[in-house]
Amino acid sequence: MGNAVLLLIAGVVVTVLVVSWLIRGRSTPIHPDALRAVLDANGARRCLAALRLFQELARRADEASIAQAWEALELPLLQALPDCPPDAKAELVLALDACALACGNRELDKRIMTLRRGLYPDAP
Repeated sequence: MGNAVLLLIAGVVVTVLVVSWLIRGRSTPIHPDALRAVLDANGARRCLAALRLFQELARRADEASIAQAWEALELPLLQALPDCPPDAKAELVLALDACALACGNRELDKRIMTLRRGLYPDAP
């Protein structure tokens, strides 16, 4: 009877670990239209489109999708920052903070935070 209980507990633990691994490993790629919407916009509209995308990626906390978007949008977003409305900059800071926190890749985290600090150089 004792061995049966131990086997049952071990089975439950293994099942929980496998399910959590499968859930965390799931990455929904960014739809190309989402990236295109940011890239096709100019100035303030590009900043606002990027803000919406990074807010969604931060909500999902999907590192692979964040990395995919960052590779495509880092430079275009940097170019749009001078035209970014002040309220949108504040929201973008929060979205980029959340995206950076979701990243286990230190290089990607560093690149995101470098741009984020450029929005408000005196902020922590």
